[in-house]
Amino acid sequence: MGNIDYEKVSNVLTQGLGTWKMVDSQRKWIRLKYLCFEVWVWMQFICARILLVSRTIEVTPDRTLLIFAIMEGFTIDVGQEIQQEILENRNHKHTSLIFPNLITQIY
Repeated sequence: MGNIDYEKVSNVLTQGLGTWKMVDSQRKWIRLKYLCFEVWVWMQFICARILLVSRTIEVTPDRTLLIFAIMEGFTIDVGQEIQQEILENRNHKHTSLIFPNLITQIY
């Protein structure tokens, strides 16, 4: 996506109502309650099927960019997103399988 205008992303996803929570001059999240309904639905889908997310109260920059890309009609390589998520979680101790629904559907 090149240079990212995070304020534009925030304005599109929250219809101008939400702002980024900043910590040490870095964008950390936008509160879920500020998302417009369509964005909220995409957020629930993404958290349930694409990214390993159980805490959805705060929407992180990576999630906002994924939702923004979907809403703006950008092409997304979901396989790449899933691979990245697996790589980021490979060293964490999990009590369950990563993407169990994907594993059972492939089988």
